[in-house]
Amino acid sequence: MIDFIADVAANHNGDLERCRRLMAAAAETGCAAVQFSLSRLEHLYAPQILQVSSSHRQQRRQELPQHFLPHLVEWSEELDLKLGLTIFDLDMVDRVQSHVDFLSISPYELPWLDLIDRAADTGLPLILDSGMADAGETWNAVQTALEAGCTE
Repeated sequence: MIDFIADVAANHNGDLERCRRLMAAAAETGCAAVQFSLSRLEHLYAPQILQVSSSHRQQRRQELPQHFLPHLVEWSEELDLKLGLTIFDLDMVDRVQSHVDFLSISPYELPWLDLIDRAADTGLPLILDSGMADAGETWNAVQTALEAGCTE
């Protein structure tokens, strides 16, 4: 059997009810899991960029508010969906690992081996998205995850 993951990413638009509807649609269409992105602008961009670029600051609406997480956990259980998060910083790994079924690393974070190591060390299944990564970055990420004990 092939399992599908609905990658909601940041398409929730900061709307909790939209999250619920997207999760329900994923379950209805037979997805086994749903995945959201959990990023913070302060960890993605330099302060100087955020200070001068309104288009970068507007990306804040794409952030998943942390207070959504208990609701996402509850709904994933009700809908029989696995819940995963794409993470972008080390602290977030520690904060969310007990709430999710798997973690994901985006392609442009694959070279950040400390993040891979921390995520793999949780014991959770780990998705390494290699969409924009080259073969060397992908291999290094896989090797780092395996060395940290990742088995899935």
